[in-house]
Amino acid sequence: MQELQEFLDKQKDLNFKMLEDMLSSQSLQIHNLSMGLKSFQHCLENFKSKDRSRNKNLIKLYSNDEAIIFIHLEKDIQNLYCKSDFTLSISLRDYSGNLAKNDEYTVYIKLFSADKFPKEITVNSKGKPILVGKTKLQFKGKGEFKKLQITEQSSNFPQGKFALVLYSNSPDVQSLILENLVVSKKK
Repeated sequence: MQELQEFLDKQKDLNFKMLEDMLSSQSLQIHNLSMGLKSFQHCLENFKSKDRSRNKNLIKLYSNDEAIIFIHLEKDIQNLYCKSDFTLSISLRDYSGNLAKNDEYTVYIKLFSADKFPKEITVNSKGKPILVGKTKLQFKGKGEFKKLQITEQSSNFPQGKFALVLYSNSPDVQSLILENLVVSKKK
């Protein structure tokens, strides 16, 4: 009987030890999961802060919730240099990504400061235009603004950056806002 009691006590101790090991293993898993969730939360906060850095005032001015097509930049803008030509290749697409080539639309370009309350920039302090070239384009599907120039360095402005807004007066078209453009000194 005493042997049975000792055996049961040992078995009980082993069961407790096994439960403690399982709990410590689970607490380690819970700790690792908690650390992973904190890391994920940090990533989400960074993602949200990047979204917050967009100029909400420009977005309010040029967004259109009822648009059925949007202006899409076909090729990324490479380095921009003061008084050097560049081309903007754009297309009009529906929200499925298909080219919208049925109707003809007019798209315009404006240059803005990167301030919290952006200002349209048309001329420099000497009265000369800053955005030079054809800033109005009528097309179906795809089009290009060719031989555009920005005649001032962005570093001459308070934030050191510009924003280009491509928009249409049509209520069907969602604008494109290209923010944080840096125009460097001519090569």
